[in-house]
Amino acid sequence: MASVKEIKLVLNKCKDNKVQIKVIDNGIGIEADNIKRIFAFGFTTKPQGHGFGLHSSALSAQEMGGALRAESTGYGKGAHFILTLPMTYNSVQKGIFNE
Repeated sequence: MASVKEIKLVLNKCKDNKVQIKVIDNGIGIEADNIKRIFAFGFTTKPQGHGFGLHSSALSAQEMGGALRAESTGYGKGAHFILTLPMTYNSVQKGIFNE
């Protein structure tokens, strides 16, 4: 784990008319066993946690026609959260994300 905490936000336009938003940090990372269940209702690693936040976020992404996933190469190596959403007609019409 790095001594200076960093968070990077990366925005990409995908070929299939979707936009991808990545939040990348250099924090403690996510253990492999937890990656498989991190979006499950009630899952938490915190003593005072409830396990609603990431579950609700994943459901919201699905409701908007997208997906939310997490990646980490292991404990102490940071994490990536990737939100993929379809671009709307309005965003295309207004020129948002044009190359």
